[in-house]
Amino acid sequence: MEVKEINNNRKQQYISSSEVNQYVSDLFDFLKEQTNKTHKFVKEEIIPMIKQWIQDIKDMISSNIIIKEFVIMNKNDIVEIGKKYKVEGSTGMAALKEIKNDTFYIHFAFVNDRNLIPKEQNVYITCKSDGLSSDVKELFNKSNLIIIS
Repeated sequence: MEVKEINNNRKQQYISSSEVNQYVSDLFDFLKEQTNKTHKFVKEEIIPMIKQWIQDIKDMISSNIIIKEFVIMNKNDIVEIGKKYKVEGSTGMAALKEIKNDTFYIHFAFVNDRNLIPKEQNVYITCKSDGLSSDVKELFNKSNLIIIS
C-alpha cells in the first residue's frame, strides 16, 4: 500500500489495482469455499433428513387414512366399506356428510358404543362422490352425522 501526500499536507492511502484485484480474488475464493461447504452439508445431511421426515409423515398418515372416489355413492358402497375396513372392537361407524363445491364427501370412522375407537387403532375413510343415491340420502335424512351399526 502506498501513501502519498496531497494538498494541505494531508496524507492519503492509495491501493494499487493489483492489490484490489487480490482482495477481490480472495473474497471470491472465500465465498466459493463457504458455498461449497454449505452445499455439501445441505446435500449430505439436510436433504436426507427432510426426505426421512416426509416419508415418516406419509407412513403415519397413510397407515390409517383411506380415500375413495365414487361417481354415485350408494348404500351398498357404505356396507362394503364397513365390512372391508372394520377395526377390532368396533360396533359401527360414524359417518359425517358434507358438500363442497357440488361434490359430496362422506367421512367414516369406527366407533364402539357410539364412542370413537382411539385414533391409533381406527381407520378413517373419506369418500368423494359426484352424487348420492336416494337410499344414501334417506340414510342421512336431514342429518349430516349418523352412526351406522
